[in-house]
Amino acid sequence: VYGDGRVYVAPADHDRILCLDVLTGRTLWESNPIEVVHLLGVARGKLIFTTGNQPRGIRALDAATGNDLRGWLQPDDGQGELPSLGRAVFAGDWLLWPTVREGLRILNLEDGRVAEKHFLPPGIVRSG
Repeated sequence: VYGDGRVYVAPADHDRILCLDVLTGRTLWESNPIEVVHLLGVARGKLIFTTGNQPRGIRALDAATGNDLRGWLQPDDGQGELPSLGRAVFAGDWLLWPTVREGLRILNLEDGRVAEKHFLPPGIVRSG
């Protein structure tokens, strides 16, 4: 994923996200260990990605520093899991994220909270 002069990578044989300078290839930061499923994109200064380990769901790091944004986490209780049903779509101030159990979740890009009014039930989103 590219954003603001940086390239973000999550190699399959590495348990961390790397942030590289686009001009030099130099490593700017390296995340704490995490199992990344998809790097989704950079928006509002956040690198947003889905995870395969507990909690299984969606998270964000500060794109400039790699610091964990603890409030930007779904499921927001940090305990359960909410597997993705594919990649998410960025749309204005929102991230449209298809999930296996809860259908399409629409998240506010600023804080990662679910937009309750815009929630679609599980039967709306289907795989394949």
